[in-house]
Amino acid sequence: MSEFNRVEVHKFGGTSVGDADRVAAVARIARDASARSGVVVVASAMAGVTDQLIAAGTAAARGAREEGTRLLDAVLARHLDVLDRLDVGDASAVEAEIRRIVEEILDLIRAVAHLRELTPRTRDDIIAAGEKLSVRLVTAALKSAGAEAEAIDADTFLETDDRFGEANALMGISDRTIAARLRPLLERGVIPVITGF
Repeated sequence: MSEFNRVEVHKFGGTSVGDADRVAAVARIARDASARSGVVVVASAMAGVTDQLIAAGTAAARGAREEGTRLLDAVLARHLDVLDRLDVGDASAVEAEIRRIVEEILDLIRAVAHLRELTPRTRDDIIAAGEKLSVRLVTAALKSAGAEAEAIDADTFLETDDRFGEANALMGISDRTIAARLRPLLERGVIPVITGF
């Protein structure tokens, strides 16, 4: 933030990151805004993805592991299609990251199907994958548009209470952890792209 006295937070919902053209448009908006201020991007899951992830978890909880797996396969295919259409540099690294996130959720789906139990905490973890996948695409598009950007999962620095399904940030602690995580990036002119529901 050495050049700028203010930070703009740009929040993009699921429709705004719903396909490759929209992701590219989000990247252009954020890149252009970064010429006049520090910019933080907060991105939701692609439209419909949260519903698919909830359905996958619900299916697994009733023992329908294959149905849950098929739903995850569809989520993976959609994100890889968008990545392909974005035509970004280092697409193989982004693809590997997308596949890693989906594999982690697949592990959860298998566990849920085995136990036939979907706890609020596990449900939150499954749902959060949608935003994690989305921010990887937005970050790749920003880099392709000539901006410096870094994908950041909010659960790595945002402190919340333990009310899974409707957690609230612990404001005194979160203010410090947010500043500690984002300030160094902003000072270097990097656009943080953060998961956000």
